[in-house]
Amino acid sequence: MKNMSPLQIGILLFSGIIALFSVLVFAGIIPWFGGKSNQFGGEVVLWGTIPEASVTSFFDEFNKTHENNFKVRYVAKLPDTFDTELVEALASGTGPDLIFLPQDLIVRHEDKLALLPYASFSLRQFKDMFIDAGELYLLPQGISALPFIVDPLVMYWNKDFFSSHGLAEPPRFWDEFLTLAPALSRQTISGDIEESMVAMGESANIKHTKEILSMLILQAGNPVIQRNDNGSLVSTLNEAMGNTVLPAGSALRFYTEFSNPTKRAYSWNRSLPEAKDFFIAGKLALYFGFASELPDIRVKNPHLNIDVAEVPQIRDQSLRASFGSMSGVALLKQSKNAATASQARFALVERGTVERFASLVSRAPALRSALEKAPSDPFAHVFYSSAPMSRAWLDPDPRTTDFIFKTMVDDVTSGRARESDAIGRANQKLIQLFK
Repeated sequence: MKNMSPLQIGILLFSGIIALFSVLVFAGIIPWFGGKSNQFGGEVVLWGTIPEASVTSFFDEFNKTHENNFKVRYVAKLPDTFDTELVEALASGTGPDLIFLPQDLIVRHEDKLALLPYASFSLRQFKDMFIDAGELYLLPQGISALPFIVDPLVMYWNKDFFSSHGLAEPPRFWDEFLTLAPALSRQTISGDIEESMVAMGESANIKHTKEILSMLILQAGNPVIQRNDNGSLVSTLNEAMGNTVLPAGSALRFYTEFSNPTKRAYSWNRSLPEAKDFFIAGKLALYFGFASELPDIRVKNPHLNIDVAEVPQIRDQSLRASFGSMSGVALLKQSKNAATASQARFALVERGTVERFASLVSRAPALRSALEKAPSDPFAHVFYSSAPMSRAWLDPDPRTTDFIFKTMVDDVTSGRARESDAIGRANQKLIQLFK
């Protein structure tokens, strides 16, 4: 420093102060955004949709660890009413400090969140810390939430069903479904389906129609929704994205093939029970469901001999993807204890904390470091391996888009429209949602 000018020394000292400030901000010791309180300590209220009974032990332990700094009071809300209750609570000034923000409500509640500026937590830090699916929380102005856990779509399979047909493993690629479907499905003389390989092709009795179809479209190379150069969200559903074939078209065509009686792969129709119920009854060989559904499946039929595998992929394609439902820890602008809440949310996304929470609720951590070593439980092992390849899209209105995707399927299966026309209509409806 002897050869430095006073200006250079000043710049060096200033840079050091900024670096120290960033570290303190990251640790939650210094708040970096709005809120009505700069005092630390006290109670932080966190809302989510995971039942309290599932996580009571977690928060008891978490609060004991941090009892000298804060206490988090978790309040569980029903998934169907979470959105409405949050809006009403914020309007009356009685809202929570933090929420577990699902990725399909980011657009809906973006204006209510206290964003974390990139000057405080850089884009490089975020990408290094969280899986790719977490980038849905990256907004042009800042970070809307810290990714917490991911609920990946996986493939449950009935081991007895497969072994009775002389098969030891489930399919790994989608093209295998076209030959396996007729071999693993059974119809009566009158044509009624008694047993089926897979529930695909309809919307009325397949709860996860939007998610399964989204997975197929994402695997084919279309993000469904993306931001344009101005930062605005736009639909890409009707775009080729550099491919010779419309990705959404090939995905929709494949999905609906299984409900077409004229096709060899025909193995599903709308007269059958809901897909999950049919699987639990032992009549369905494969079921595409979320990791979090495992406890419910086991409870409803403990004698079902099942296993779980990653979702199939497109053969000879380098991109590997599944659909994943993300949850992030978001701070609300109206928090009355913002400094403490920001400290609590960084404590929640620490590796050991996320790992404990994920194991309790049958999900996977959104932290890269937590996924480096998969747990010994064979089911959790698949959940962990499915987490890094999880993808999703920014949903402007979950209920409306669910209807749009199901209508797209119904238009094709009913013969009202060709795949290209059904996709064009769905694309226009998505565009209108953003307007």
